This record gives sequence, structure tokens and C-alpha cells, in this order.
Amino acid sequence: MRSPDLETLDSIPGLFEPGQEFVDRILPDLPYHVRINSLGFRGAEFPRRKEPGALRILCLGDSYTFGPYVDDDQALPAVLGRVLSASRRPGAPPVDVINGGANGFTLADELAFLTTKSPEVQPDVVIVAFTQNDILDLARSRLQIDMMRDHARLKSSFAVGPAIKLLQHTALFNGMQRFAAWVKVRRQGPRAQAGEGGAGAGDRPELWERYRALLAETARVLESRDVRFLLVVWPSARQVAGQDPFTPQERLSRFAKDLGIASLDLVEALRGLEAAGVPAFLVPRDGHPTASGYEAAARAVAARLSELGFLGLRDGKGAGAMVPAS
Repeated sequence: MRSPDLETLDSIPGLFEPGQEFVDRILPDLPYHVRINSLGFRGAEFPRRKEPGALRILCLGDSYTFGPYVDDDQALPAVLGRVLSASRRPGAPPVDVINGGANGFTLADELAFLTTKSPEVQPDVVIVAFTQNDILDLARSRLQIDMMRDHARLKSSFAVGPAIKLLQHTALFNGMQRFAAWVKVRRQGPRAQAGEGGAGAGDRPELWERYRALLAETARVLESRDVRFLLVVWPSARQVAGQDPFTPQERLSRFAKDLGIASLDLVEALRGLEAAGVPAFLVPRDGHPTASGYEAAARAVAARLSELGFLGLRDGKGAGAMVPAS
């Protein structure tokens, strides 16, 4: 997937070069369609300025939010948008659910996105998705969002930028990119692809404390903007299968309760799917959710948003105060 140059990146609310459309075949048996809209987000177009009375939800997270190995309309934000739109009365203002996911993101990246990019899209609700590798990803020396900006700056440089823009349209360059991505996927291994870094981070209390501090700052930023906040916790495939402990979820539950943040653990929704004989994850080929897994997750998120009262129209003062976790 192509990144924009710096001028484009600073002119759009999203992160990716607008107008891209392709089929990703990094895993040949799991091809999927990707379309980047004019605002730099994956999925269908939506108005840059929110329509009066519209409900706008911004979904932030890593690849579990972006949705590899499923088509645009099968990723969680797209399914959530359809579920919520179907529940609205005829003639009601629209629901915009924005896919703000990016591969490799963790909460530090998502907070940076909130402070620099999200105000323009005017979300009423922000959903932050936790996945099991988010804790260990905090140990990286640089944020993924900063590296994306570095690449945009490189594409804008006088000496290198024109050459990159020319090469990125050649078969050789794109073949090299696909090979590099394939090597990265293979090196991660099945457990890493399944997002199973939460339990392995148990001996890194400093990373958990950093995550808690970032969660508190995210809540503070959103509360200052009168934006509702829901933390959604993805289990790993091994947790759903009963093979790994739920230590990460237990810690996150305590954090959410202490910080007054509404939360949702998707484990029961995904277990119900598996119990019905429908795979929730792509294992053993990959650890990301199936289209059915995203469907079940989206319906659970929609139910939780309704339960919390987050789906009402904005009043004169904005989206309303945060609702404490139950």
C-alpha cells in the first residue's frame, strides 16, 4: 500500500495515499480487496464535513481494525456501519463509521492520531481496539505513525521523492514490496500473527504501566472534546480456544474500571461463533479474524454502544459525557 507524500498527508485526515484500489495477495490463498478513499481511509467515501445530526464513529487500532484478509466491506468498521444504519429509523441522519486502523499501531500511535488527525473528522464516538500484541509493541524505539510520516517526508524530498513516485508504479518495485511484506509475515510466525503478545508481556510491568498512562491520557483528550470512548478488547485465537490465560483482559478490566472507561471484551461473542461451528479466526493460515469473526464482533460492539447510550444524536453541548464502565 502506498503512503502519501508529506503535502498530501498534511492535507487529509487519513494516513494512506488517496485513490488506491488493489487486491492484496501477500498470502495467495487469502486475497482481499482494498480501497483507500479520497480522505486517506480504507473503505467507502464519506463527507469530509459531518452532516448535521449525523453520528460519526472513529475506529482506531492495528491490523485487527484495518482488516487484512477480508474485503473492505467485511472489516469491522464497515460491518458496524451497516449494523447501526439498519437499526436507524427511516430518514434519520446517517451513521459514518470510519476505519482508522493501521497495521503495526499500538495505543501510543492511536493517541498521536487522535491529537493530530482526528479533530477534522469530528467523531462523536471513538472506539479503540486492544489486541494482544499491543503491550510488547510499546517497546519499539519509534512509533509506527512517526515512521509513516518519515516515509512521507522522504517522498517529498527533492532528491529522492520523484524517483520513489516513479518506481512505485513499476512491477519490479511493487514485487519487491510484496516480497518484503511476505518475509515479514513469515518471520512473525503463527503466534505473532495471532496477536498473542499480551500474556507474554506479563514480565514487563513497565509496559503495562505505560499502556495504563496512555489509556488515561486518551480518555482525558476525548473527555475534553466531549467525545464518547469505548475500549474494545480482542482476544487471541488461542484464548477463545481456551489455550491461553486471560491475564491481559483482567488487567485491562481493572484499568478501565479505575479510569471510568467503558469497555467490551469480545471473547464471548467469538466463543459463541466457534461453538456454532463457524471459525472466528483464520488459523492455522493466519491469526486475524474471519469475515464471520468481524461480523460477530461488530454486532457485539453495536449492542454495547446501544447499552451505553452512545448512539443518540448530539445535543447542543456535543456528544455527551463519558459513561463509566459497568
